Formats: sequence, C-alpha cells, structure tokens
Amino acid sequence: KLLPFKEGAFDLAIAAGVGVLPVAITGTRDCRPKHSKWFGAARATALILEAIPARPAGDGAATALATEARERIQGGLDTLRAR
Repeated sequence: KLLPFKEGAFDLAIAAGVGVLPVAITGTRDCRPKHSKWFGAARATALILEAIPARPAGDGAATALATEARERIQGGLDTLRAR
C-alpha cells in the first residue's frame, strides 16, 4: 500500500529548482520481510516514470508536487502489478 507522501523532499526540490523523477518499485517486500533484519532472495521491478519538471515556489507548491508524484507512482504500481 502506498501511503501519503511527506512534503520535505518536495520542498527541497522546489527550493533547489529541480524536477522530480518518480520511480515505482514492486517486489521489495519479499526481499526484506517486515521486522526482519536480513535480506533474502527476491525479484524486484522498477518502472522509471516521466519526470516532473521544476516548479516555482509558492503556497501549496510542495503539496501539489507531492500529490502529482504520488499519483504517478500509484499508476506505475498499478501497471506493474497488472503484469
């Protein structure tokens, strides 16, 4: 399950004037089960999504950027899981 994103990284991207590259990753739960200290064998898949261009600073900019990134990543996860 994809949880809500915190805005700190998106604030940094806006302050630095750089875009965000969303990446959807599946299969990592099998690699390191919850509460385990060890990594096991697993097959993870990553889908590099379309970059989100830099945005100007302003009220709500980080929230909007986080929302867009999360929506793209959720779409990517849906695509990966449908395979």
